[in-house]
Amino acid sequence: MTILFLTILCSLTYMVIGLLPKAKMIHNNEITIYDKNDNIIMQTTYDLEGKYLTLEEINPDFIAAFIASEDENFNKHLGFSIQGIIRAIYNNIFNDTTQGGSTITQQLARSLFLDNKQSFKRKVIEAIYTISLETHYEKKDILEQYLNSIYLGHNLYGIEHASQYYFNKTNTDLSLDEVCLIVGIASAPNSFAPDINYDLSIQRRNYVLKRLYQIKYIEQKKYQKLISTITKINIKNITYQNPATPFYFYLKNFLRNNSLDDKKILAKGLKIYTTIDYDIQKELYESVASYAPNDNSEISVIIMKANSGDILAMMGGYNLDNQFNRAINAIRPMGSTIKPLLYYLALKCGLEPTTFLDCSKKDFHINGYETYSPTNASNKYAKNKINMIEAIGLSDNIYATKTLLLVGLNNFANLLKNFNIEGDCVPASALGVNESSMINITNIYNCFASLGIYYTPRIVKRIFTLDDQLLYNQKTIAIKKLEKPYVLVLNQMLRAPFDRNLIDYTNPTLINYQTNNYFAAKTGTDKSNSYTIGFNPLYTIGVWTGTDNNEPLSYTNISKKIFQDMANKITTNNFWYNPPNYIEIKNINPITANNTINGSIYWQIKKS
Repeated sequence: MTILFLTILCSLTYMVIGLLPKAKMIHNNEITIYDKNDNIIMQTTYDLEGKYLTLEEINPDFIAAFIASEDENFNKHLGFSIQGIIRAIYNNIFNDTTQGGSTITQQLARSLFLDNKQSFKRKVIEAIYTISLETHYEKKDILEQYLNSIYLGHNLYGIEHASQYYFNKTNTDLSLDEVCLIVGIASAPNSFAPDINYDLSIQRRNYVLKRLYQIKYIEQKKYQKLISTITKINIKNITYQNPATPFYFYLKNFLRNNSLDDKKILAKGLKIYTTIDYDIQKELYESVASYAPNDNSEISVIIMKANSGDILAMMGGYNLDNQFNRAINAIRPMGSTIKPLLYYLALKCGLEPTTFLDCSKKDFHINGYETYSPTNASNKYAKNKINMIEAIGLSDNIYATKTLLLVGLNNFANLLKNFNIEGDCVPASALGVNESSMINITNIYNCFASLGIYYTPRIVKRIFTLDDQLLYNQKTIAIKKLEKPYVLVLNQMLRAPFDRNLIDYTNPTLINYQTNNYFAAKTGTDKSNSYTIGFNPLYTIGVWTGTDNNEPLSYTNISKKIFQDMANKITTNNFWYNPPNYIEIKNINPITANNTINGSIYWQIKKS
């Protein structure tokens, strides 16, 4: 009577759970990343690059070995194995083995949807998921997903990743003893991984081989030979060779920050559509690798599409073992990259590109502040007055300080806040003591490139589950923050760092880093940071090199080299702005501001 009651109860339970929404199992934990043209650029499963394997792509030895050692009645039961539970209890007590009582389906339910906390509630939920999987999916689907998601130590999920790590082979190339060693890891990865305890891993391998012999998968002669075989491991450390890997590191944090990394969401698999231009990302990846310094400094780069907020390429660091994204998350002093905003304000306040100021070295006595004595990076100073063009080209700090005092600290503070730059505005703000992130600094220059329109940056356009459920959709927002006439004049002045006609008491900052096509740019350097940020009507490129711990920077020209390299690689024509009729084009000696046929071209707003 009791057996009949339990049978009826179980049947009713399966019927009720069968009516509930089914547990999603569609290439679980597979993430596919698409570029701006919706082409696949990267696929990962459980944080490791590689595609999901179908059952046909899996070594049959794995299928046999897992079923024999983990769940011999897999093809017969409905999710639970009474025999398995009894045998596990017996072996744990009398044979001192660690065989678990969970079926493959139970293990899969746990790994896909639950944590490892031991509680009655979790066991009930596990049972519900187990029944749901058995009710809605065929055995081959459950087994396929299991072999792609089983945890095998060292943050390795699935037999392909484990095969690559432990033997540097694909799963189909493994011998039977190698297969059994990997299968043996599953029951206790922290104990049975061969690089943790080789002797224990061989004992567990031999147990799996014994189970294969007992179910007659192998004959006794082969079994005896294999248990005496020395299985040599060949550890292959995980390396990152896909140029899209830096983007993937960013996406992991993006999913976490947007609450999209929940197990139940990842269990559905994700399709992430990004703004990345894979060709540019590949060029950037190679450029950063070629210029990577041999010290403790780091590199971050962002390349944006002008007249949009789309990020086309990004590197958060050249050492990909350290996944900290310096392009997005690091906050540092802006240095002289802040000066174009100051000179934009100066233009609005009535100064002109040819406004001259005395820039000899001096102390400033400002009400409310201690004596302020700015210095130039080169420790060289003008003997005569210089104009705004020369001040930009040579990055003169005396001119910048005087300009800040002329336009007013409060006015400049308001402009900085409008671009999300926090902190008090002080005399040293003209030299960039205020802090910001690389993404924010680069986007300010992208506002220059977009003639005063500020676009919210974006990397992710849309995220879907593999069954096309929309989870996230972002459109960029455009806001007018600067006035076009002054931006046009400023942009032309930002050609000055390349201008050979500006060689004076020191050299223009980018004179030795000429680009093949027109770019405007500004550098910024202090003891532990070096920026080069520039743009044309198509692209904005921001490059930073520096140290994470604020130690002195050994190589201050790497940011310039990477900027030059990327500017030359991604532009093939001299795209520049067409001056409207309210802009006066002047051919001048940029030092004296005198008109000359062989001078440099600069713009100013026509006087009414």
